[in-house]
Amino acid sequence: MKSKIKNNKEPVGISLLKSFSEKELAGFSLFIANQYFNSDKVIPNLLNVLKKNVIRYDSYDSAQETKLYYSIFGEDKSSHTDLSSAQKSRLNSKYNTLTRLAERFLCVNAIEKETAIKNQLLYKELLNKKQYALFNRHINKEKKVLESQDKIDLEFHNNALVVEQAVLDHAHQTSNLGEVNLQDLNYQYDVQYILKKLGLYITMLSNESIYEKKYNKASMQIALDLIQLSDYKDHALINLTYSTVNLIIQQNKIAFDSLLTLLDRQWLEITKDDLNVFYNVSINYCAKKLRRGENMYKNIFDIYRMMHEKDLLVEGSVFPESKLKNIVAVCCKVGEFNWAKNIIDNYRQYIRKPIRESVCHFHFGALAFYQQDYNLALHHFIRVESIDINHDVNCRALLLRSHYEVDSDYDERTVQIFRSTEKYFYENKALTSNIKKGYRNFIRTLINLYRIKHFATKMSKERLREKLEQQDLNIDKNWLLQKIDELK
Repeated sequence: MKSKIKNNKEPVGISLLKSFSEKELAGFSLFIANQYFNSDKVIPNLLNVLKKNVIRYDSYDSAQETKLYYSIFGEDKSSHTDLSSAQKSRLNSKYNTLTRLAERFLCVNAIEKETAIKNQLLYKELLNKKQYALFNRHINKEKKVLESQDKIDLEFHNNALVVEQAVLDHAHQTSNLGEVNLQDLNYQYDVQYILKKLGLYITMLSNESIYEKKYNKASMQIALDLIQLSDYKDHALINLTYSTVNLIIQQNKIAFDSLLTLLDRQWLEITKDDLNVFYNVSINYCAKKLRRGENMYKNIFDIYRMMHEKDLLVEGSVFPESKLKNIVAVCCKVGEFNWAKNIIDNYRQYIRKPIRESVCHFHFGALAFYQQDYNLALHHFIRVESIDINHDVNCRALLLRSHYEVDSDYDERTVQIFRSTEKYFYENKALTSNIKKGYRNFIRTLINLYRIKHFATKMSKERLREKLEQQDLNIDKNWLLQKIDELK
């Protein structure tokens, strides 16, 4: 019986392999070539065919499936078009095998990355085989590694807990409990518990504010009580995490200042990843206050300045363009133009290479615009190629404002630029209807404003103001009102 299905649902194994990087695919090829992990000789060939014809493509249909089947099994296909049920079953069996191997490969990779898990498994196996000399060698080596660390995070405590628990297991096995420091083990259990509970507490509080959910948080009090014990009062990561909880709950300047003071005092003891989390919580607090009408731009600028001084702006090896966009926007609000220029120059090499030049031109254009050097702004904006939807729409909006400011006389070409930009927003499927309406109202008002400015219409500025104030959606009503006030 031949299948009539023309578009097949993609097997989960193929979907999984599509998520692999090129390096992971190369590693997986070596993995399945090893007979210890895989004894099925069809699987390496299946992976090679998938890599060549399927993995880097979006579609998976019956034609691809049929071609793949005959490439793998080499049967005579002269009398077949679609696959029979038996053939499909045979191919799916190989897919299942490939999927299980891919899952195992991911587990092996994960163990190599997670020191605590890898050590925990190794210590257990060494003790099972009574290899005490080798066990002690590994334990002593890991203790030296932990003692050398000056920045403490949850991973540090995970590793320390595994070591202390393994020492206890060894003592039980050798009937030598008298030499075990149970106080150290208790400390590591408590610290890990406190940090994980506080992390969960922060997630619950954030979800409650975003999704209007309610959680039973009564058990959190146990962790909060533990923090008050003398053993944990001076723990930098606990203090900062607890201070973050307080800021999210209190949402006031006292809690905000307290967190920043702690960060300034204890940042040398904290990893970069954790510091980024704490500073981002502080920025989010400021952003909430901004939305409620409070001027927090100087506070946000100060946080970004501190992050720069502590070398926290680069994430991995990349400076995210969204973060740079936020920094430049804040700098424009507080007049820190030179500082923003230096940031762009200093971190240029960390911006993703395909969009690097466009990102720099966009931000240099924005800085020039807010310093009222509109010709320089246009020089940069017209050199910006596509970055992402947020940068693209902002660039076009600033470009329109720059054209308005530059023209000393009426120019129909400028009006055509306004109209073509309006068409871009109208036809852009990535924008919501409300955003489209906001840009449409902005541009149509801008065209009338431009014509009034150059005496090319009978509309009065009073009538234009009246129409503008009646609009419920407009991306920058305040700027338009300001420009109406500047008209003679």
